Amino acid sequence: MPVVFFFLIDVSMNAVQADATAGACSAIRRVIADLPEGPRTMVGIATFDLSIHFYNLILALQRPLMFIVPDVQDVYTPLQTDVLLSPFLWSFWSCKTLQ
Repeated sequence: MPVVFFFLIDVSMNAVQADATAGACSAIRRVIADLPEGPRTMVGIATFDLSIHFYNLILALQRPLMFIVPDVQDVYTPLQTDVLLSPFLWSFWSCKTLQ
């Protein structure tokens, strides 16, 4: 079973205005850079405000595709694949592309 590091980032107006979103992205970037390389280490990120946003992270896309899950009481992952990447591949995306 792979080791998964999944981060959830607040992108609400209050979080963005208070620079909490930028601070979280900066901290996550540092954490990902320090993760051990290996075929079983995976990273995923979702964002939230009034709903939860999952991202299709395949590298063939110019930007990640966002999938919105509006029911925060009954959360599901709308994608079965491409939600997780290796830490090395994650370096191609940044938090800025998810905002």
